[in-house]
Amino acid sequence: MRIFLDPWDSEYTVFFQVEEEQELKDIKLDVELPKESWHPIRVRETYPISEVMFLDGVRRMHQRVVIEKDGEIFYGGFGTYVAGALKLVKGQMNDMSSSLLEVSIKRTLILPEKIGLSSKEFDLPGLPFPVEVKYIKDNEPQAPLKKLQDLMRTEEVTLADYLLSFSEYRKIPLVVDGTLYFSWKNAKVLGFIKSLHNLYLPYELLSMVMDLKEGERTPIFLISFKNRELTQKYSWFLRLKSIGEKEFPYAGIVRIETPGLMERDKVFSLADWSLSLSFFISDRMRDKRSPQNLLPVGVLEKELKKRIGNEYLIAQRIRVFLEKEIF
Repeated sequence: MRIFLDPWDSEYTVFFQVEEEQELKDIKLDVELPKESWHPIRVRETYPISEVMFLDGVRRMHQRVVIEKDGEIFYGGFGTYVAGALKLVKGQMNDMSSSLLEVSIKRTLILPEKIGLSSKEFDLPGLPFPVEVKYIKDNEPQAPLKKLQDLMRTEEVTLADYLLSFSEYRKIPLVVDGTLYFSWKNAKVLGFIKSLHNLYLPYELLSMVMDLKEGERTPIFLISFKNRELTQKYSWFLRLKSIGEKEFPYAGIVRIETPGLMERDKVFSLADWSLSLSFFISDRMRDKRSPQNLLPVGVLEKELKKRIGNEYLIAQRIRVFLEKEIF
């Protein structure tokens, strides 16, 4: 068996966004209001929550590799995935040192199942954290990146479950950057979807979504999927910020979701509270994805990327290792 470095920089794969197949089963519109009575909802009273947690994950493919074994070609890669969470308290100075709850960093070598290694874990000299070998069934160029994305998602859930094992965190809303793929235990969890790939609603209701004013949301609807671990999710759209006349109507709008097994009264309360997320928006001078990318999420994302380590140094360590090491 021989392992070769892919000569192309791993950054040339960033155009590929991993999207799981989401086969819809049903969309129920009359969760909060009958379809014919849908109208924008504005909550006037402040929802009494003084703390909120944000959770995010990042991943980086450092080096793609090509493996030759018995005349066959296989695809793999070295990568790192990180999950982290922070807690903000209203009325306090929330700097990174006091707000960061937990960070989990893991490095991995991803290989097809047909490539069997004697060790499940090894060290890269000069770098912290051991490298764990993970296997994939599919042997195609993008399969290692998809596996790295899946590992990151799983790590997010593991971290959240760990935090929520402490009773002091269970009553605090947990905002997860991105859609929810797994079941979440004992959590007031909100999936924060800033890239609207699927609008789910029938055409006749989309004009109401586009016309939402700042501080308004749609009624709640229930999405059902086929062949998913999390088969049902409550969801709604809200506008974080008003936009200019020349901007695309969906600018400033995000979709929020919660697990379908959550009690409905809790879903309604969280939907009302979610309108307060506009408090956390950034400005475009700081984040070009504003207002959809919330300031705490952007700050956490930056911190997690920093903790992965220097990209050039890691790539060099991998290259030196592969030149000397024989698996």
